[in-house]
Amino acid sequence: FYASAPIVTHDAHIIGTLCVFDSSPHQLDAIQQRAMEDLAAQVMALLERRRLAREATAAAEAKSRFLAALSHEIRTPLGGVLGMLDLLLMSELDDEQHHHANVARRSAETLLALLDGVLDLSKGEAGHVILASVPFNLVELTHDVVEVLSPLTRRHGTRISVRVEGAVPPRLIGDPNRLRQVLANLVGNALKFTVEGEVEVIVRARSGGVEIAVRDTGVGIAPEELKELFRPFAQGDAGARFGGTGLGLFISRELVRLMGGEITCESRVGVSTTMSVALHLESAVDEALAEPDVDDLRILVVDDDEVNRVVTVALLEAAGVEVEAVEDGEEAVDRVRERAFDLVLVDLELPRMDGAAIARAIRAIPSNVEMRALTGHVGGLRIDEALAAGMCSALQKPLRQADVEALLRELTSDAYANAS
Repeated sequence: FYASAPIVTHDAHIIGTLCVFDSSPHQLDAIQQRAMEDLAAQVMALLERRRLAREATAAAEAKSRFLAALSHEIRTPLGGVLGMLDLLLMSELDDEQHHHANVARRSAETLLALLDGVLDLSKGEAGHVILASVPFNLVELTHDVVEVLSPLTRRHGTRISVRVEGAVPPRLIGDPNRLRQVLANLVGNALKFTVEGEVEVIVRARSGGVEIAVRDTGVGIAPEELKELFRPFAQGDAGARFGGTGLGLFISRELVRLMGGEITCESRVGVSTTMSVALHLESAVDEALAEPDVDDLRILVVDDDEVNRVVTVALLEAAGVEVEAVEDGEEAVDRVRERAFDLVLVDLELPRMDGAAIARAIRAIPSNVEMRALTGHVGGLRIDEALAAGMCSALQKPLRQADVEALLRELTSDAYANAS
């Protein structure tokens, strides 16, 4: 006995058959024949789902590669702007010049946060979001965000203020750039939806951490819209009226979750809205605030971008470190052969030899010098390759003064020295 049903594509192409064999003679009735045809259709549907899954995977990989390149191309000049502003603020300025430079730096940081907001969609999907863990002042960060966004208050005649409740630790350990991104989204939304009203940012100490609440007297959110609030591209009636992408709250929620926290919303239409972020952040211990002892510390910087190279060297030299800098991989390998370094900082995107190739060449000297990657990429593939080649970790570009301070504290800590 033999029976078959064709496997047909949606555009009427036969790509195979579903066959049934039996040693005994048999005749299919109409119901059994229909079942065969249904099974053949299910096989075709399964094959189609597999094809769509392959195409989706390929599209996601292409998007990740595109965003990685985009991130690198934008972060490189933006890193130069931020680095030069850091150096400018470390120079001799009068009060007015210092204020203007500080506002410019905070504006550039907010621009970087907005860039990260778009790129984090891809990173979150791929599981490649890298969180920093450095000391920062939460109250100062909150005031910075409010000052940068305060020009928006003039658009709608809105008042904005910051209030601190309880004993908020002066220094916390976490990712200030990601938190800045979240606060910029929340405060920006509050200002956008509040006309001739008030926006208040409240920073308060709570058991096991801190809470930041952004309260506004704006249009409010309807109960049915609250359920969709944190979905990507979700916009209520107010969102459609005031504009926006509908991504800010979704990205903020994902970042807060990555930081081990929770974001909630309470709202009454036409009365007020309060967005609250609860975070479990540890206080920075006194030892972490001590100036690192960088005597005899020697670092090699490898970066082909002149501005970023100058900024990185200047930040390290300002901290008292002996620094050498080269712009390609071959020079870096030769320099490591010639003298001893405590650390090599390598940009992953270099001509001729990329970061992973440099790491392999240095390990083949042989040398056990510590190497860390400098990367502006959103994806983790290049970082994974660098780690596999012998680097111990990656630092996100643009490298900032706080990043340098945290790195030097780690390199000079007793625990790190004993582990090495």
